Amino acid sequence: YKDGELSGMSASWDPEGNLMTESWYEKGQMQGKHFERHPDGKSAVFHYEKNLRHGLYQLFYPPTKDGEVVKALEVNFVQGKPEGELVEYDT
Repeated sequence: YKDGELSGMSASWDPEGNLMTESWYEKGQMQGKHFERHPDGKSAVFHYEKNLRHGLYQLFYPPTKDGEVVKALEVNFVQGKPEGELVEYDT
C-alpha cells in the first residue's frame, strides 16, 4: 500500500508454493499484467489499464506431463469489452 491505496505487486501462493495469482496496481487500480491459476489447473493472463481489461486475454490448458503449456483461448479487450475475434484452441 502507498497512501492507503494498493501499489505494486500483489501475489498469492497455494500451500505447495505454486503461484496462484499475481496482479499489479497503481494508485489502487489494476494496471498491467494479471495472472491467475484455476483449481482445474488451467491458467489465465489478463492485461488491465485503469482497472479495466485492456489488451490480450489468454487462457491456457493445464501443463502436459512434459511441462508444455498449450493455449486454450484468446481474445483482445478494449476498455473492458471484448473486441474482434475470440479464438478457441483444441488440445
